[in-house]
Amino acid sequence: MKILIGLIALGVLGVLSIHLGVTGPGARTLEARIAEAVEAALHEGGHDWARVRVEGQRAVLTGIAPTREALAAARRSAARAVSIGGPVAGGVTAVNIGEADIAPLDTAILPTARPFILRLSRSSGGLTAEGFVPDPDFERRLGLLGAGGSVQVARGMPDPAWRGLALEAAGILPEDAGLSLTDRRLVLTGNWNAASRATIADRLPPGYEVVMP
Repeated sequence: MKILIGLIALGVLGVLSIHLGVTGPGARTLEARIAEAVEAALHEGGHDWARVRVEGQRAVLTGIAPTREALAAARRSAARAVSIGGPVAGGVTAVNIGEADIAPLDTAILPTARPFILRLSRSSGGLTAEGFVPDPDFERRLGLLGAGGSVQVARGMPDPAWRGLALEAAGILPEDAGLSLTDRRLVLTGNWNAASRATIADRLPPGYEVVMP
């Protein structure tokens, strides 16, 4: 009986300490930890359009999703960002997507690309892109990286991870190097240094393969 009472008391103290952390001085620290975990999960899932604001243990997603499916996938990523959730364990208790918008793009009129392939190359003249992209936001992000060339918005992206991997690879693409991402197969060509290859191998989503020079 004494052991049982002791365990109950310990559990109550644990709940109180966490509750005080959520509502007291430790609340901002907890929110910061949750925000960091959600941002990392969104980036890993390829949801670079999404931004997060944390209120207590509730994650609020903002931004313009390229599609309704992308918004739903981002919500799932945010909900699973902390391996153990719930009010006691200190995880994400809810994900609010009411402040996020969906890009006004009629996907029904878009062609379907099979295979879904994007080729990128970098030279002294800059970054060149050709092939297919999943949405205008992705095309805009390539433009922010200085990409020229010709790409076409199309359906057929195998999953949201494709988007994240393509942007990650484009961002670290060395000079005199190239890549082609065909569905879930990434082929690197040219002057990829060891550090860049290691980064790609480390960030490769499950179900994807990479061929390195």
